[in-house]
Amino acid sequence: MQVAKKETVINLLSTLMIRPLKRYGQNFLIDEEVAENIVEQLGLTPQDNVLEIGPGLGALTHYLVSSSVKRVELIEIDRTTANYLASTYEKDARVKVSTMNILRYDFSLLAEPTKIIGNLPYYITTPILEELMKAGPSLKGFVVMVQSEVIDRLLASVKSKDYGPLPIMIALFGEGKRAFKVGPNKFFPQPHVGSAVFAYSFTRNRERKYLQDFFRFLKQLFNNRRKTIYNNLYGYLHDEERTKNVLMENGLGLQLRPEAITPQQWEKLFNTIREL
Repeated sequence: MQVAKKETVINLLSTLMIRPLKRYGQNFLIDEEVAENIVEQLGLTPQDNVLEIGPGLGALTHYLVSSSVKRVELIEIDRTTANYLASTYEKDARVKVSTMNILRYDFSLLAEPTKIIGNLPYYITTPILEELMKAGPSLKGFVVMVQSEVIDRLLASVKSKDYGPLPIMIALFGEGKRAFKVGPNKFFPQPHVGSAVFAYSFTRNRERKYLQDFFRFLKQLFNNRRKTIYNNLYGYLHDEERTKNVLMENGLGLQLRPEAITPQQWEKLFNTIREL
């Protein structure tokens, strides 16, 4: 059912007795063309499984279900909208609706291959994206709508203030782009900020444990950006001689700071330590 129209959304909210909740980031999409364009970014095939994060009233869901994908899993934190979606798609055996916080979802259970889509609430955008980058080889890509400035941070380059673990992972394991902007007038109620769609495809994914360990390593090494790479790595290895040797082996000066090291250098450094 197409629901990305202002009148339809208002009527449904009234019927379901829903007051949009800021804590859930409930700004409902009210433009069918935008909804269709977002789903098109996934490049769906009949072999794909799709997981949608925060489907709300189903603006994107309609186009997912209308495609010929294998399976559509909807993860919705709000019980009322989850029940509405379960009722709407109860006759389609491909659709599964779960009422839960996406941060409690076990991404190790993703079917092969899966693509993820969603309009991410601002307050948990970063934790969700971190989980997606650690999901493992079953996840082929994702398309998410986020606050516009978030994409600038995701694509941050070396030596910039936003450069860190997540931009490094994004640069190393796939290709991401700002697909298009979505203005506040495309939502009800209208948010106070602009949004944009970020599309990402994995090109060299790794096993889940490797990604988790690598991300944990990056988080610790960026824990204190003011310290040198030597001091941060020493705090990780707890061995002065080993720390110096590893950095020298990788051609990294002891006085470099974390934001001065390229994604490729970070991965090489991590692999060197793993092999010791």
